[in-house]
Amino acid sequence: MDYGIKVSQEGYDVSTTDDKKLIMETNSNLLKVLASGTITITGGSITTIAHNLGYVPQFLAYIESATGIVRLCTAVPGYGAAGADISNLYITIDGVGSFNAYYYIFYEQA
Repeated sequence: MDYGIKVSQEGYDVSTTDDKKLIMETNSNLLKVLASGTITITGGSITTIAHNLGYVPQFLAYIESATGIVRLCTAVPGYGAAGADISNLYITIDGVGSFNAYYYIFYEQA
């Protein structure tokens, strides 16, 4: 395809640089949001959010804590963890009380 949008890193000519130096280009498969939301989670519990994609998707999960917004990955000691399998996203929160959590589940379009 000879048309679309390309944005290169500063200092690189967008028309001649290789793909590794591009910030974005519309010929690539970009992440698409399947689901997103805000939920309230009680500390010490596990919240399950169904996606039913049949594969483990990419996702982002955050919680609001006394120290600010914290991104959850496999495990963040003192805050919690987030993980996914082929059917669900799981968010666990350490501590006591209720916490606001934010999530995004991404998918690959076939």
